[in-house]
Amino acid sequence: MPQTKERLLHHVIVSVFCKAYERQEEVLAGLDTISPIPTAELLKLDKEFDPDRPRTYHYRGKDVTLTVQELESDDGRMQAYTLYFRGLHDTSRFAKLLRESMSPERRAACADDPTMLLDDEGKLVVRFDKRDLMRGKVSLTTTGDCYAIKAAVAAYPKTIERAEEVVRKILA
Repeated sequence: MPQTKERLLHHVIVSVFCKAYERQEEVLAGLDTISPIPTAELLKLDKEFDPDRPRTYHYRGKDVTLTVQELESDDGRMQAYTLYFRGLHDTSRFAKLLRESMSPERRAACADDPTMLLDDEGKLVVRFDKRDLMRGKVSLTTTGDCYAIKAAVAAYPKTIERAEEVVRKILA
């Protein structure tokens, strides 16, 4: 009998800014490293305008949504991209990507203290270096120039202790 995959994450949300001086193609290429569907394919889907947020639109696929928001900054016009996905295969792929982005020493340190990767609500929170990811290399960072990731940990009952157990499984 085939073994089913255990769900470790319910969904993943990735956010990144494309500043006026950055090339949109490079920022989207970084997002493609994480996205279950190439962003070029998502951007071909019907554009759905958000009635509650000006200059914001969504591209919805099966279990994946790309939201694009046009913003003004001191440097000029920029975009905020938010990628949401929830499929079991896709969240498992992300968990593997996260694990592989960490050195064995970093994985061991985070397994010893999983709260390093969790917020107060028990959500997995990490940042991937923006410059590296735009070149296809996945590395963690603590800087603000990043792809910010927040993932709902599949912990039941929903407690920090249970979330810590799931993070240890992701890192194993």
